[in-house]
Amino acid sequence: MFLVRLLDGLRIQDAVPLIPARATPQTRPLPLPPPPPYHGDYPAHILETYGQIPLSRPYIVTDDTPFIPLWRQVLAYWFPCLEGFTLEENWYLRSERLPFLPATEPASFAILLHGQPILLLRLHGVTEFESLPARASLRSGANRMFDSVALWSGHPALCVVSAIGAKWNAFLRPTDMTSAEAENVLGYDWYGEWKGDVVSAESHRALGQYFKVLKASRELFIPPLAGGD
Repeated sequence: MFLVRLLDGLRIQDAVPLIPARATPQTRPLPLPPPPPYHGDYPAHILETYGQIPLSRPYIVTDDTPFIPLWRQVLAYWFPCLEGFTLEENWYLRSERLPFLPATEPASFAILLHGQPILLLRLHGVTEFESLPARASLRSGANRMFDSVALWSGHPALCVVSAIGAKWNAFLRPTDMTSAEAENVLGYDWYGEWKGDVVSAESHRALGQYFKVLKASRELFIPPLAGGD
């Protein structure tokens, strides 16, 4: 239960502005210019890629979706190959090796360590999942992906990210429990809620805390049995 204690202690603090008391015409302050946007500590090439995306345009997910290079760069930033991580696109569970597992849609991206995923990201179109029922279906799909992969994972934790364009929602769970069991132990464990773009300061801080816990758990990796695939 070491990882459960880590996850239970993970409290991500958002920068929530205070709501002032209702101003009267006599006390209403002069409007201030908006602060300049701050995009955390991402390097310039990621911010440049983000800046080239016309965010007002609707997108569906295809091979040339402009959000694919953005997420590729973001994941490579957090999980560099020099630390032993491998970034794969259109990753799917090789169900022919494990025919008893339910079929799942491929992940748009997977971060692999020791040949097994510690993070899966599924990218969705900007206008495809705006309703609450549609977003509930995204959570269900992410839960199914987690359950299928966690079942055979040698890693103690798995992070699943559901992205709509540049916005994201994610959870980090121990792999020794199902999604239903995690809900009973951890409660509602999603964070992000598709509210902030991935390059925002809040997203940078939140993902940094998530991934710090995820990377710390890699020391507990259990390698596959000798002679297995």
